[in-house]
Order: sequence, then C-alpha cells, then structure tokens
Amino acid sequence: PTSDYTSNQAKLIFRRQFKNFKISVGAGYQNRNFDDPGLDDLDAFTYNLSLDGGALIANRRSYVSFDVEQNLNDQIASGNNYYLATRFILSGGHEFSSKLLGHAEASYMIADYQLNDRNDNIYDILGRISYKFARWMIFSVEGGIENRDSNFEGRDYDNTYFSLRVDFAYDFAKN
Repeated sequence: PTSDYTSNQAKLIFRRQFKNFKISVGAGYQNRNFDDPGLDDLDAFTYNLSLDGGALIANRRSYVSFDVEQNLNDQIASGNNYYLATRFILSGGHEFSSKLLGHAEASYMIADYQLNDRNDNIYDILGRISYKFARWMIFSVEGGIENRDSNFEGRDYDNTYFSLRVDFAYDFAKN
C-alpha cells in the first residue's frame, strides 16, 4: 500500500502576454513528508515553461504551443513509487470551420523514480477531431500511440488507444 503523506509546494509563476505570443515561466519547491517512518521524505525542484504562439499564425485560426514541466508524481496503484517527471509537450491545432476543430500533440516524459534505480522514457502521440454541436457541447474522436521504455524488466509497454469524448461547458449564469 501507498503511505499517506503531507505535500507542500511553493511556486512563483511569471506570465506575460506579448503581441504575438504568451509566455509562462515558473519555478518552485515541493516537499513530501511521509507518515510511514520507514520512508525518507522527498524534496524536488519544480518548474514549468510554456510558450503559446496562437497569434503567430497569420490566420489566427491555428495555434501551436510548447511546454516543459517538472514535478514530483506517484503511481497510485503500485505502492510507494514516486518519480520526478520531466515532460516536453508540443501541440497544435486548427479551426477548420466554426464547428470542426483539429488537435495534434506529441510528448516525451522522463520518469526518474526516487526510491529505486528505475528510469522510464514515455513517448505519446495523439490526434483529435472535434465537432462543436453548440458553444457549450463538443464531441471528439481521439486516437494515439503511447510507448514506455523502462530499465526495469517487464515495465516496457506499447499502447494504442482510441476514445470518444463529450465535453460540456454550460454557463448557467448566461442562460
């Protein structure tokens, strides 16, 4: 079982909107104090960098963004498996019409486990087509491929996925 813990994180984030893009930069510190006396507490430097260039594209109906983030995570179903995750994400999309939207994303994550010598490299590529039925309801079809390479025996996997999704964002105050 996973030990209970108290997690404290402090982070300073700077955001700035320029004429053609947005930038967000943050840095901080996270500490986890475990209730189990057999586990050492964990400390991690956390950060994020986000560049959003939606306004860089002439037609303003397309967007592109690049994100880098690092934070302490855990595998909930696997006991005390805490890892420092460093993730790189490149995404983009296009509004083909007022109703039809497209999105693509590629990510790479390094999972550096803190309580053992395990290291994972996870690659993920996905594509999504969405149809906007109303301004408050979007139906999406998404598919992707995920691959994990691990230095621990039996922890590698390949995952091909497909999902249907409905998003609701109804504003009761306006209607």
